[in-house]
Amino acid sequence: MKKHKLWFIVVIAVISLLGLAYAEPTVKINYNYYEIRGTTAEKLRQEMNLSGPLDKDEKRYDAETKWHVSWKYWFGKSRYECWINRVTTEVEVTFTMPRWKRSKKMSKELEQQWRSYMEVLQEHENGHKNFGINAAREIERRLTSLGSMRSCNALENTANSIANKIIDKYIKIEIEYDRRTDHGRTQGAVFP
Repeated sequence: MKKHKLWFIVVIAVISLLGLAYAEPTVKINYNYYEIRGTTAEKLRQEMNLSGPLDKDEKRYDAETKWHVSWKYWFGKSRYECWINRVTTEVEVTFTMPRWKRSKKMSKELEQQWRSYMEVLQEHENGHKNFGINAAREIERRLTSLGSMRSCNALENTANSIANKIIDKYIKIEIEYDRRTDHGRTQGAVFP
């Protein structure tokens, strides 16, 4: 009889721990496109150089990914302490990509070259998206594991400070990603 009680307690403990599993962030994806035209690779390149998104240093790129992480948490309270009992995060991702307005004069080779380029470019941009998602996951994990404090205001300040530091960390990682990949070039995101 005691073995069954112990087994039951172990099962309940495991189920309780599973309840502490972190939820995946909600991810919203948006696309902005800028149109380009042309019947040669050179003309397409010229148009992307003229119309691609500008970064903060006024340099143009073929594509851009921006992400924004928001977080919410709910407190549990007792007379003497406050703790976070639930955290949710949301990541809003906006891709800005070229859209080729094709003409009937284009060659099959150019179309295939463009398709291959767009696949690799999207793969590089997905790397940027993943930094936002990973930041959100870390925020959920870190805030959920914060201990209790005497004041909910102090806990709120600590939680927001931690979340903002995580965002800053992933922004730095993202900058290094672009430096290491030369904005996707080392991954094959080169056209033509």
